[in-house]
Amino acid sequence: MTNTGAPPAGTEKRDTHCVYIVGPDPCTAQALATLLGHYGIEVRAYASATGFLQACANPASLGGCVLVTDNLPDMDSLAMVRELHRQGLCLAVVVLSDDPGADFRAEALRAGATEVLARPLMGGFLLARLRELLPLAGEDATAPPPDTRQLYNGTPVTFRVMRPDDEPLEKAFIDGLSLQSKHSRFFLNIKQLPPALMNAFTHPDYPRSCAFIATVGDGDSEQQIGVARYMPTETAGTAEFAVVVADAWQGCGIATQLLRGLTTAAAIAGIKRLQGLMLRDNKAMHKLAQAQGYTITRDPRDAGLLLVTRTLKPTC
Repeated sequence: MTNTGAPPAGTEKRDTHCVYIVGPDPCTAQALATLLGHYGIEVRAYASATGFLQACANPASLGGCVLVTDNLPDMDSLAMVRELHRQGLCLAVVVLSDDPGADFRAEALRAGATEVLARPLMGGFLLARLRELLPLAGEDATAPPPDTRQLYNGTPVTFRVMRPDDEPLEKAFIDGLSLQSKHSRFFLNIKQLPPALMNAFTHPDYPRSCAFIATVGDGDSEQQIGVARYMPTETAGTAEFAVVVADAWQGCGIATQLLRGLTTAAAIAGIKRLQGLMLRDNKAMHKLAQAQGYTITRDPRDAGLLLVTRTLKPTC
């Protein structure tokens, strides 16, 4: 359910897992509240920055994630991010923009944002899930179709959440990876995934686990060309992530879009830290991780591996 009000001053209780949406679009707020409500995540909506900042007069009472749109009626979105950072709020902050450029994203991250995501990708990665959870929402404008974007060569690529019936797509995708790509992803040469692992890959259990895929048209069907996922670890608040793109589609920006969506989904889910492993000679992943603000260190358990980490929520 959405909540546009705030408790009286001095009576606040700390929210350990709540998503705050700050923006003038009530349809997006309601759709996200409906979706996340299925996962036990509370959503509170505020139409303006002023309303939210007044509600969070006691920063210690807030926890979770805040989604800030770039069309606020009373404050520049980056100015709001800076104010949240100045107040020391223990929140992951995601800025939603219609078409964020590299300069805008860099400035937002410097201001303290966790991630910047194109609003259409938010619809494709998350809100489109309403069509599966609520069949009657298929005709609802608040449940948009998966996002389709054109690559630099004009090829349309669809980004969406992975579904259980995508197992044939996932199997064909992994089978089609080169030996080098398989080794970079799994650190060994495999022919096919064990059934239990394939089942886990194609049955994400949000918010504990999540998987997004990129597909292109293949006649009347789809061909999967990339995937990003996170899965739980034994450490509370930490999830392990991985990204892989089909050989023929590497270098097209697909991994970047997938990882940005995954980071946003993890922040909304309350994940505090994403971590992953990569081979020391995996230059493409090294470049991607650095560009996305991940820290790269040596894996103390294996000299041939690097540990890639990113904190999504400020330390309080």
